[in-house]
Amino acid sequence: RGANEKEICAATGMNLPRLRRRAKLGLLNPVLFQAFSNGQMSVAVAEACAGLPHEQQQQLLVPLHQSGTLKHGDIQAVKHARRDAGLNALLDLGLGPMLTATPYPPLPDILGSLSHTTLLSMRTELPNIAAFEPVRRLIEKCLVTHNMP
Repeated sequence: RGANEKEICAATGMNLPRLRRRAKLGLLNPVLFQAFSNGQMSVAVAEACAGLPHEQQQQLLVPLHQSGTLKHGDIQAVKHARRDAGLNALLDLGLGPMLTATPYPPLPDILGSLSHTTLLSMRTELPNIAAFEPVRRLIEKCLVTHNMP
């Protein structure tokens, strides 16, 4: 039988949150884990990497191989690339003027500018929980306004 978290904390002197962060290092991409073991990144950077999806961990191999180290800035660059890709997808939908407007236009105006297909897709993908009901009603209203139920 292995030791439980409480026993490990007592034996190592680590508190529980720190122990759990360290345990997540097992989620690191093998190359990133080896780089951590070799001292090419700090514990804090390794813990942050371990919290990223596999795809983003893969993207971190590029700066690691280029500079031989990983820093928090490299993680931020990967996260921003994902955000920027999402923003570009919204721009491709023709929402650029609305995204750059100050103040932002009301949600009904944004939804009203979307295509029938996009609205149907949004309605399908919207989580079926009460918090999203106002958005679901707005989408339904836009579909009716477009005469496309």
